[in-house]
Amino acid sequence: MTTPAAAADPPADSLVPTHCDRCRRTATVDHVTLEQNIGALVLRFPKRYRGYLCRECSAHVFWRFTLITLFFGWWGVISFFVTFGVLYRNLATYVRTRALPPPRTSA
Repeated sequence: MTTPAAAADPPADSLVPTHCDRCRRTATVDHVTLEQNIGALVLRFPKRYRGYLCRECSAHVFWRFTLITLFFGWWGVISFFVTFGVLYRNLATYVRTRALPPPRTSA
């Protein structure tokens, strides 16, 4: 016997978005968090992207944020150490999202 509250709850699958936040195409998406770090002696300029991205958009944001971090993340005292963590987390996210199927093309 089901209770009225249980019958009104939508299935968990219906809460997952089916559109990419960046390109707006219908696709299998994953919630990603990608980071960028720029170091400047004693200052840091961090940037973070969070959202539901398809495989292609995740790769695009990954390469943009990671290359900037790779070249400009080391130039600060604190940033030198933070950059290792940022690169590791970005790489783990990239590997996870490569398992997504490519987005559907529009006819």
